[in-house]
Amino acid sequence: MRLRSSSVLLPVLFGFSCSNGNEFDPWSSYQAEDVAASGSGGLASGSGGLLPQTGGSLSGTGGSTSTGGVGVGGVGGLPASGGSPSSGGESLTSGGTLGTGGAPPISGGSSNPGGTPSTGGTPLPSDGGTSSTGGTPSTGGTQGAGGTTSEGPVKYTVEEGGFVLACNWTGYAWAGADTASTISPSNFDNVAAGAKLCASGTVQAKDDWGGYAMIGINVGQAAGDDTEALDVATDGDGLYVDLDNRTSTELRVQIQTSQADNDENARWCAVYSGPGLIRWSDFNTKCWDNSGSAYAGQDINAVLVMAPGHNTEARSFDFCINRLEPSGGVCGGSAGTGGTGNTGGTGNTGGTGNTGGTPSTGGQSGRTLPDLQGGQNGFATRYWDCCKPSCGWTANASNPVDSCDINDNNIGVNDGARNGCEGGTAFTCHSWAPWALSDKLSYGFAAFNGANCGSCYQIRFSGSSSRGTPTPGIDGKQMVVQVTNIGGIEGNQFDILIPGGGVGAMNGCATQWGASDLGAQYGGFRSVCGADANCIRGKCQNAFGNSPELMAGCDWYIDWLQMADNPDIRYAPIDCPQELRAVSGG
Repeated sequence: MRLRSSSVLLPVLFGFSCSNGNEFDPWSSYQAEDVAASGSGGLASGSGGLLPQTGGSLSGTGGSTSTGGVGVGGVGGLPASGGSPSSGGESLTSGGTLGTGGAPPISGGSSNPGGTPSTGGTPLPSDGGTSSTGGTPSTGGTQGAGGTTSEGPVKYTVEEGGFVLACNWTGYAWAGADTASTISPSNFDNVAAGAKLCASGTVQAKDDWGGYAMIGINVGQAAGDDTEALDVATDGDGLYVDLDNRTSTELRVQIQTSQADNDENARWCAVYSGPGLIRWSDFNTKCWDNSGSAYAGQDINAVLVMAPGHNTEARSFDFCINRLEPSGGVCGGSAGTGGTGNTGGTGNTGGTGNTGGTPSTGGQSGRTLPDLQGGQNGFATRYWDCCKPSCGWTANASNPVDSCDINDNNIGVNDGARNGCEGGTAFTCHSWAPWALSDKLSYGFAAFNGANCGSCYQIRFSGSSSRGTPTPGIDGKQMVVQVTNIGGIEGNQFDILIPGGGVGAMNGCATQWGASDLGAQYGGFRSVCGADANCIRGKCQNAFGNSPELMAGCDWYIDWLQMADNPDIRYAPIDCPQELRAVSGG
């Protein structure tokens, strides 16, 4: 087990509500023991990587993790008709397929055997085509463009040995449970870079409600053996949390100081209700009924995700941490407040306060990429059809990507989960919205026919557009995209996943979001609003304002890509950064 200073041997869990309303401290005599780790391994690191993480790659000493999502049942997809392109004569995007011998349905639209792609992207309308929509870094607006180090803040990333980087937080992950309960794995020392932190087991019933099992992450700890987990300051709006809860057992999120083992008022919790922002003010020393004290900005040394016990029945748990990171302040992308850039950054360009926030678009420091030399000429369009991506089936990819259910819970790779655009249960995950690492570099996902699933490409925007309106302000900006879809698009066309970018031939968004106004079928809100930032932002808010990640992607288009209209690009293959693979699972 990786050790740290004995003064903070193990963080303490918050008390549990009892039948008489009193608290119970399960950590008064807790001692962790090493046990055999279980799980299905972890995601492999990217092929060569792209950019160094802040502080470099960090190694650890032990543990393993179970990874991936548990699929849900389904009955397969019906072949899609493929739809028809817009009046501009362009073909439909991102849907299409490897339809050999009745291969599984693909992105948003499934294919006939040997058939043609069916859904997704944004064929170019006759009025000048589509463009992308969005603005802000990191899903949920949790990562600001720029950063607190020379490379900018790192989106939630798990390094080798279970070392976690999340903006300006660093520290090792650990696992714990009361002596009667079980948890596997018992530590994360053997976790591979890019793997998810997952845990499963059973919390046994206790009369005093004292059972528990949890994953903890230290937030003020340097890499290396025997390093101490220090208290660090918090700022911004709160925590962005995205968990894959595979059972009905309640999960809670806890923050705590190094004094939590001796002071019940040094730990605060919040009940997890789904992906999104948990504001600092929502944390309470007694979150089960909020009768305790609210968190008031104290320095903390750990963040925990816990399965609490019951007084009469044992509870099984099985969950993974998809994202867990501070939101707002120095980390950028402040949810619900419009957000600001990081050190040296300026406010959003025309940004309004909306969930997920927006990064600044000028004056940001942060991560960059050497300017693309050579490459091929092409152009970029946009789409977001909410459909299951074509690369989400094992027949279409050697390393398939994940899908999410209608509530955006990650269900991993599951060939039995039918495409949500055909009445099934699998959809595009909200976390796939693009995000900025700086004012010059962004990450995202796209449909592209010229490469295998999971391949990555470096894209350089020129500021010109042979199919729309020029946007000189994006000249020299670059993006790294991972291919997660294919479709009936041109050979040099990248159809970038951008919330509000148009549903194309297949529409799963009306089902998943419950929204009726999705803008133009091809072109989305940009084709309806033109270059009116307030109009686009308002329509995004109305369609999916309850999703910080989707709002972040909408803002990203407005503020970072400056509402570019089918911009011209140059592109070339590049090794996939682990941050992209960690989000897609592929």
